[in-house]
Amino acid sequence: MVPASANRSARVETPDSRDLFSRFDTFAHRLLGSAPSRYGFALLVALASGAVEYVATPSLQNPAFMLFYPAAFFVAWLAGLGPAIAYVALSLAVVQARLVLLEGGPLLPPYAMGLRMVLFGMVSIFGAWLVVHSRHLAVAWRTSDAHSRALFDQAAEGIFIADLEGRYTEVNAAGARLLGCGPGDIVGRRIVDFIPPEDEARLWRAREALLAGGTQVAEWRLRRADGAWVPVEVSAKILPDGRWQGFVRDISERLRAEEAIRRLNDSLEDRVAARTAELAAALREMESFTYSISHDLRAPLRAIDGYAWILRHEHAQGLDAEGLRMLGCIEESGLSMALLVDGLLEFSRVGRLDLQFARVDMAALVRKAAMDLEIGDGVLEVGELAGVTGDPRLLELAWRHLLANARKFSAGRERPRIAVASRVEGGEAVFEVRDNGVGFDMAYAAKLFGVFQRLHSAEEFPGTGIGLALVKRIVERHGGRAWAEGRPGEGATFSFALPLAGP
Repeated sequence: MVPASANRSARVETPDSRDLFSRFDTFAHRLLGSAPSRYGFALLVALASGAVEYVATPSLQNPAFMLFYPAAFFVAWLAGLGPAIAYVALSLAVVQARLVLLEGGPLLPPYAMGLRMVLFGMVSIFGAWLVVHSRHLAVAWRTSDAHSRALFDQAAEGIFIADLEGRYTEVNAAGARLLGCGPGDIVGRRIVDFIPPEDEARLWRAREALLAGGTQVAEWRLRRADGAWVPVEVSAKILPDGRWQGFVRDISERLRAEEAIRRLNDSLEDRVAARTAELAAALREMESFTYSISHDLRAPLRAIDGYAWILRHEHAQGLDAEGLRMLGCIEESGLSMALLVDGLLEFSRVGRLDLQFARVDMAALVRKAAMDLEIGDGVLEVGELAGVTGDPRLLELAWRHLLANARKFSAGRERPRIAVASRVEGGEAVFEVRDNGVGFDMAYAAKLFGVFQRLHSAEEFPGTGIGLALVKRIVERHGGRAWAEGRPGEGATFSFALPLAGP
């Protein structure tokens, strides 16, 4: 349970007459709230001071006349400048009347007496103005102090103020609730009473840093009244009078949320790692299965091809035209199947092969692949290509499939053209193979790099549908990406990007 006193702030009180004076001041101004009451008060003070001066003073030379100034300032403070001016005029009139009627006339020549009265009046009015101005300043200060006290008391965060020796002098209600006790249980005690012993040296280091100027924000632990430790965030600074001021916020909920997020992230990382391991295992199994199936298919394919060869060369005379046609279909299908198996084996081998990185001259790889494919200089144009770090064997294979693809789809042109270029942008080397072939519809661009994905029939453009998938796999194993752009009848551009720093 938090004590009821925790809902009130506390400070070290010092004997001071300001509260009594403030009460009197408030009472007097409430009593003199209207103009008639203020001017009536000025009249009463003028008569009273005149009577006192008359009784106590036989002549103007007596110091008792100096009662005139305090009375004027008293009226100015309580009633304002207007009643104070009225008081000065009435008092001077009363003095003049007393001199004329009771003293037989002034003791000084008229001009000297008049000058003296004017000087008394001017000094009194000026003094009254200063008093009124001072009162306005005092009222503004009291109002500001009251507002500051209200903000201090009603702040949602704990506010602690300590003296130069690190002893608390003020604490607000939120600070008391934070420590589970009343403000009176905190004021007068030292900061080190509420922090762990091992943090004491850190506390004095923080004070030295604060004295150097600025504000410090740091996390601490404070001991509650029940002995429990509460984590807090403290924003501290040194006040102009040298005391410490700290805004203290309980961060228990934030730390619990951060811990929950950390545990969630750890569990997510574990789950992602487990899932990644499962996918990697499944991929290895699939590659192994693909390799095994492809390898095992070679034997029956060789048998089919062998028997077809026997039929063609030893029993052809026993076959009619339809039989020979069907034998041709068997041979073509066997060849096509053999190419597919070879493609699958190559695709699987690319995924299983250990990469051996080295600095690669891409222009040399392009020329070697073009030579193997017998693509002449009249067809191929190779620009200056950026060098990269990668596996030369696989990158040469990628170039071979890209060039073969460009040659195949531009072969029907009167003047087939293939251009290879590169550029560097965003930390990547981007390579392009551009042809003037049949092109393709961009709506089907996503299918181009899939296994066995074809946009044209085998009769129109023969192939297995594995070449571009191999290119994509090789590029991704190097930490890159591949894409294609084209338009029907306007050629196509196949691009891939590799990081300049290597994978």
